[in-house]
Amino acid sequence: MQQQLKQRTKSGRSPLASILLPMCLAGCMTAPSEIRVVAPAACPQVRDISQADQARIAAELTSLDRASALWIPIEDDLKLRDQARTCRAGSKEGRR
Repeated sequence: MQQQLKQRTKSGRSPLASILLPMCLAGCMTAPSEIRVVAPAACPQVRDISQADQARIAAELTSLDRASALWIPIEDDLKLRDQARTCRAGSKEGRR
C-alpha cells in the first residue's frame, strides 16, 4: 500500500495530485456569464403563385392519383406555405 502511495507519474507528481490539481484549479475559475443571442425569427420564404397558375395546378392535382409519390413533396410544400402564412401573420401582430 505504501508503495502505491509513493508511486509517481512520469511528471513526478503522485497520481492523486494529478487528479486533484486540475479539479482545484477548475474550482477557482469563475463561472462564464450567460450570453444570449436572440436572432429575430425569419419566416420561410415562398414564391408567390399567380391565380392562373394556381387554377392550373389545382386542375392537375385533381387528376393526380392519391397514391402517387408526387404527393410527398406537394404536401411538404403545402406545410411550408402554411407555416410561412402563420409566421407572417404572427410577425404583423407583434409589430402593433
